[in-house]
Amino acid sequence: KEDPKKLEKLEGSRAAARKTFATAVSLVESTMASARANKGTNLNAAKRVVQDLVDQIVDDESALMELAALKHYDNYTYAHSINVAVLSISLGTRLGLDKKSLALLGFGALFHDIGKVKLPADLINKPSEYNEEDWKQMRRHHVLGAKTVILTRGTDEYTGRAVEIAFLHHVNYDKTGYPALSEKTVPGIYPMIVKICDTFNALSSGRIYFSKPFAPDEVIQKMIAGIGTQYDPLLLKIFISTVGVFPIGSLVLLDTGEVGIVYKTNPENIYRPKVRVIAGPSGQISDFQVVDLAERDQNSGQ
Repeated sequence: KEDPKKLEKLEGSRAAARKTFATAVSLVESTMASARANKGTNLNAAKRVVQDLVDQIVDDESALMELAALKHYDNYTYAHSINVAVLSISLGTRLGLDKKSLALLGFGALFHDIGKVKLPADLINKPSEYNEEDWKQMRRHHVLGAKTVILTRGTDEYTGRAVEIAFLHHVNYDKTGYPALSEKTVPGIYPMIVKICDTFNALSSGRIYFSKPFAPDEVIQKMIAGIGTQYDPLLLKIFISTVGVFPIGSLVLLDTGEVGIVYKTNPENIYRPKVRVIAGPSGQISDFQVVDLAERDQNSGQ
């Protein structure tokens, strides 16, 4: 059984995460609305929100990762931006980046798709799969995004990093993709991180580009197929160990008949995370339990 004090702390972390997530969605919505209307945008509020995201992820990664795993939103575009920021900061944490670097990464990730506000709304919200003409328009958003960030009020290292990420997050590891780069130009680690997180969230959401979401294990397999070509091998391996095959927040049915929520990933075995059991085979249980699916019975070995 879970310690009541730990459970209280857990619920406190979840409440703080929900508040930060909601604030971030509201901020992205207002920022993109200003950009769409060609109004000057002060991004200082965004810096504060990103710092809150960094602090919470460093303190309790699972709280925000649970929210990033949810797939039903009032507005996909804004929540997608937050999810990519959360995933990017989490990956950056596993890479050992300091808090300032994590803030720069999170800020750029938050506005990696800001160029889409300059594209037709019916294209962005198209429920069916894209045709070639749709993709031709969509492949302009990296340039539009970089220009939009440049035109915001004030230029500093945050906006500089955001321009880099907006412009280069669709460049592949082997330098294919867009925009086309010269032989000597090497994509930086920040756009490469955001590329991985952006793809993962888009594939698993099913709300844009694709008619239906892919299961997490399908997404991972699709991304593994692009290792060394689309994605940096080391970054992708660390990302997979971060999110696991069953991302934090996923609802799972155990072979015991119990229902649980993935609580923490297990880097040593991505198929066997820690799960918080929320219901028994016959219904609701009175006490939460956290089980480590990597543990084995000493007698049977199961």
